[in-house]
Amino acid sequence: MIRQSELAQIEALDKGEIFTKMTLDAKQLSHAFGFGIKFFQAIITIVIVFLYVFFLSFKTGLFLTSLLLLGVIYFRLHRKKIDKAYHDALRSESNLFERF
Repeated sequence: MIRQSELAQIEALDKGEIFTKMTLDAKQLSHAFGFGIKFFQAIITIVIVFLYVFFLSFKTGLFLTSLLLLGVIYFRLHRKKIDKAYHDALRSESNLFERF
């Protein structure tokens, strides 16, 4: 927000507001980077585990890979139903909180 503001708008802001906005932006960035790092760590862990399973038993590795692929295919085929159920649950939860 600060980078896209005109100079007059920035001068009208209090220093506290500027520091608050910069702190919030920094927190958002650090949270996003943390999520990205955890994501890549999880992917690397899964790859290493699969390689280890293949190293121990090739048949078991193929079995686990086929189970993973079946799970992905099932998810893709039923994604609309899953999304609808998720949104229905969110809607009913929102209605419940509105009643309170």
